[in-house]
Amino acid sequence: MGESSIVDQVRRFRIPLGLLTLFIFGQLLLKSQPQLQPNIPVEKWTTQIKAFLTSSAPTPIEHPIPKLMLAAHRKYKGMLTRQSTTLEEAVKEYERRYGRPPPRGFDDWFNFVKENGCKIVDEYDGMVKDFEPFWQLEGVEFRRRAEQVGELASIDLVRIKEGKTTIVNVERGHRGNEVSARAQGFAAMIEKYQSKLPDMTLAINARSEGRVLVPWVHLQYPNSTNQDSSTGLAAMLGGADPGAVDKDAHLIPDWRGVGSVWDAYRQTCPPGTEARRLFQSIQGHGSRPSAFSRAQTHLESEAGPSKDNDDPYQGAGSDFSFVPNTQEGFDYCGHPSLHTQSGHFFSDWRTIPALYPVLSPAKAPGFSDLVIPSHYYYASTKRYTYGYDSINTVVKDIDDMEFPWDRKVDKVFWRGATTGGGSSPPGFMTQYQRHRFVRMTSSHSEHNRTVVYAHPSKPNEYFAHKVAHKDLNEHMVDAAFTKAIGCRDYPTGCAGMMKEMRFTDPVALGEHWKYKYLLDLDGQSYSARFFAFLASQSAVIKATVYREFWTDWIVPWVHFIPLSGGYDELYNIHAYFSQPSLTMAAIAKADEFNATATAAEASEGDALLKKIALAGRTWKRTIGRKADMEAYVYRLCLEYARFGDGTEVEKKKTSIVSGEMQRRTYARSLTELTASDPHDPSKAPPPPTPTPLVTMGDKAPRMPNSLSRAYLIAIGVLALVFLSALALSRDSIPIHLPKHALTDSHALRPHDYLNASSSDPAPFEFCPIFGPGDELAAKYGAAALAKTRLHAGTGARVQRVVHKALSGLPVTISVLGGSISACHGAGETPIASTCFATRFFNWWNNVFPHPASELTVGALRRTDSSYFAFCSAHHLPDRTDLVILDFDSSDPNHSSWSDHFELLVRSILVRPDQPAVLVLGHFAPQHQNDYGFAGVEAIHNQVAQYYDVPHISNKPILYSRFLTHPEETSSTYYTDPVLANSAGHAVLSDVLISYFQREICAGWAAARGHAFDAPRYTPDTQGKGLLGGKAAHAETTSSDVDETLNQLRVPKGRMRDRPHTLAKFREVKPFCASANDLVNPLPPSLFYGSGWNVRADPKADAELLRHYWSSDLPTSKMRVSVKLAAGDVGVYYVREKQGDPIAEIACWVDDNVAGAVKVTNRGTGEVPLPELKMIDIAVPAGAHFVECALAGEEGSTSSPFRILGIFAT
Repeated sequence: MGESSIVDQVRRFRIPLGLLTLFIFGQLLLKSQPQLQPNIPVEKWTTQIKAFLTSSAPTPIEHPIPKLMLAAHRKYKGMLTRQSTTLEEAVKEYERRYGRPPPRGFDDWFNFVKENGCKIVDEYDGMVKDFEPFWQLEGVEFRRRAEQVGELASIDLVRIKEGKTTIVNVERGHRGNEVSARAQGFAAMIEKYQSKLPDMTLAINARSEGRVLVPWVHLQYPNSTNQDSSTGLAAMLGGADPGAVDKDAHLIPDWRGVGSVWDAYRQTCPPGTEARRLFQSIQGHGSRPSAFSRAQTHLESEAGPSKDNDDPYQGAGSDFSFVPNTQEGFDYCGHPSLHTQSGHFFSDWRTIPALYPVLSPAKAPGFSDLVIPSHYYYASTKRYTYGYDSINTVVKDIDDMEFPWDRKVDKVFWRGATTGGGSSPPGFMTQYQRHRFVRMTSSHSEHNRTVVYAHPSKPNEYFAHKVAHKDLNEHMVDAAFTKAIGCRDYPTGCAGMMKEMRFTDPVALGEHWKYKYLLDLDGQSYSARFFAFLASQSAVIKATVYREFWTDWIVPWVHFIPLSGGYDELYNIHAYFSQPSLTMAAIAKADEFNATATAAEASEGDALLKKIALAGRTWKRTIGRKADMEAYVYRLCLEYARFGDGTEVEKKKTSIVSGEMQRRTYARSLTELTASDPHDPSKAPPPPTPTPLVTMGDKAPRMPNSLSRAYLIAIGVLALVFLSALALSRDSIPIHLPKHALTDSHALRPHDYLNASSSDPAPFEFCPIFGPGDELAAKYGAAALAKTRLHAGTGARVQRVVHKALSGLPVTISVLGGSISACHGAGETPIASTCFATRFFNWWNNVFPHPASELTVGALRRTDSSYFAFCSAHHLPDRTDLVILDFDSSDPNHSSWSDHFELLVRSILVRPDQPAVLVLGHFAPQHQNDYGFAGVEAIHNQVAQYYDVPHISNKPILYSRFLTHPEETSSTYYTDPVLANSAGHAVLSDVLISYFQREICAGWAAARGHAFDAPRYTPDTQGKGLLGGKAAHAETTSSDVDETLNQLRVPKGRMRDRPHTLAKFREVKPFCASANDLVNPLPPSLFYGSGWNVRADPKADAELLRHYWSSDLPTSKMRVSVKLAAGDVGVYYVREKQGDPIAEIACWVDDNVAGAVKVTNRGTGEVPLPELKMIDIAVPAGAHFVECALAGEEGSTSSPFRILGIFAT
């Protein structure tokens, strides 16, 4: 084609391009105009049911279950049709999903699968995900851990050597048949192919519950913890601590009141999630902030259902909400209050807090066990196997007690024992899964619930009806306990449990086949009856939080009906598949149902229910067979072997892939997965080499000038269109600005300054301090900034943090305080970009970029150090490097607060993670008016000097300005006489930054050997805190004579102690039982029959006033158990507004009623305020209880008294 013809063609497009430009302009102009009526498409069924449950006339409803079933059938059909049929296809699919070649022996496994007619070949994503964390371990380490974990109770070791299997229990010295049935069952599963397996040791969990809970930070950043298990199991699990009282504590099988599964589980949650205590946080990579309103979910639920006008099922709520699968809604990290409804969080058995390969039959989200089939599924037993003939010991295809479908009872049937959890801690049994269900289905309440029925002659039309709860239970459900286990821990005892819930005699497994619906619920762990239920000719309804080996192979709404953890939709599941009886139709006032249709005609729903029942039975006979379990375990053994076979080359090939597997889709190829490594710039691929258009030596052809001009014209027109769109689209193109000034993750490459090759000068522009590059010195003046350091001290602990950052390691910075740190008056949240904490953290990330560095803010409005002295652990992460305390403007200038503030500082310094502490002061004009120059910072400074922690303040900068220009200073830096505005927060952050600039410069010079005014440190690579865990306690003895260690030790004794009292000194261990701690609430059993109740006020503007324990019944008593170390006890309560009615309580410890202290809630302010009242001191260490009784005559009334917490040391 000639160049002139090309130009003509380009010119030919000028008119269409011009029209396109005009069209775009017109659209942009239209979009930029305000729209009076938004163009939102509304589905027909939405508009039909606007009056759902509010109109007297029935309103047609589109039912969501058919959509769920249709989507499920398509999913299952697609899964079956895409399974590989040849070895070549299976290998290719494996590499496509996981980005690495299959393990050795994969061909033998594939032959086994084909010989046994297994339908599932490729669906092993869950298994591969289970193994992901173990890629961080070397082969020798993996093998050692597999053997080492056998030292724990209820762990059996299956050893395969030279094709033969032996089973041992190291802890008890048992072998063979003496070991657990789970280990014997596993050995039976591998018997057919054990001769083909390489040598290996597998640790089998003898319990039904999951065992392994690895903290999040240890999985994401393995180098932050001990990776070498050669020092023994005790060192890995924390039992080898020289300061530990019981060196074998890690071998104790149960909690015994020290810890719980929930406490261990919370550590598996990512930083910033709700379960990680009561603070808000952001990370270096700018992840979405998690605003920890401790009761956000709880408060929203209390506020009632959403009143969204576009809600098609308005008013029905959870009664008409169906889940697509059983794993929906169990985000315990995001909604920690849900954990009280799952019994496995209260198991008495201790979990394993390190990464060990333990094989378990099921696991809940967050656990790191490797999942294997249950021995109950594999073996044939009378209790758990459908069709089992105990006389002839054979399994029949049809159970002798099976019923034809049309003779089955049209009810949901369940029987079981009161299992479901332990008692660590006690008092929560009423909320376990089975207890909640039986209580719901035993209810005789007249409260109406919503049920939706199909029209008998118009199956596509549904009508909602209100029916009393008791009637639904009578006509739809037959559920009862058959055995009371652990009823002594029930709040009202065994008799109360029997009264509140339905109990019947035990039934044989075959009795279940009489019913169309079989409910399967979790117990202590997974339900072992699930496969028996599937094998029957009844439909299974299942609610579970566990993942099992079959989870990837089965599809809810095809093979069984999934049920949410709240069970509320159970009645509407029955209503969809089953027509109401004549009695139920009359109760529901369902006039559209007639006797003929109800009695004689089978509904379409019944046919669908039978289809689910038969699909589940078919699945069990074709995919849930013994051969399928054997194939699963065979594949697991091959994957397991690649971690411990010593072939490190294969692991290194895949190490790049493994770190990204959890964050990338399985559909990516190996080339895509290894194209770049965001954590290692050196692994970034070189730019692709362009394919040459001609060979070497040939000249590249030039583009004709006319053609170039034509292309330029076309490009210019398109560019004009694009630029015009940008100019005119202001309202049509959404631009979302971040609420918080966070750093781009791609810019955060860790800098190891200490091991860098750079030489002097220092790599920091602000060094030397107050020098030419110090912009803050130029802004405020060197003298003013020097005065902000009210007490500098040795700075030894801060230097420890600086040295860690200089080494390229992540740093966690935490902030505690009152309204200033909560950013009240300056930002929407404590981590808003205008707040001093976020400003400082962003500066820190610019100097020490690291994606794992984190800022946590646990500040609360209307609080002071008297609260945090006891409850700081609730508002700090379990590991932090630096804690900034901001209480100069929130503490009263009173001597009592010297004790509170000292307790706060000391309790943080003696934490296991041994963080540095910095006291930050904010000058408030109101305090100058109240106290003059000598504010509460003088009291805090004494504490700072005694404990050698730095104390810095913005007071030297703002005080003199306020004296000379009070109005100007107030309007510039303050929202009110106490609260700082955005500019005030900027001053606070600048004071912080200036202090740390000085410490960084000093630390850098000391590390380089150019100065000696800052200590030198060895980086903490084992995650043990300051100097390897030796520095926290004063009484620690060490042969290390390093002066730095002496500087870091906490003084033995408190400020008021004298030499003669030190012998009786007891270290503080604050205890905080708070009504606002919804992560670890007091058990409900404490309030049963006491006259005290758990209350909430969602509208309270101060967080600590939103949840409380309240009573208005005189003489009512509340008892709270406490654990004491130093022995001081206090009550944290609400002083009501001035003029509100007064109430009084008396509180005492144990039986010391004569020493009771009276507490009155008389207020003096315009708003309610929390206050602390100490009720006893020097109580002996150990377990005690506090009782509080509301004053007044029995039978009379009283104004309510609100308690916020019981505190102790």
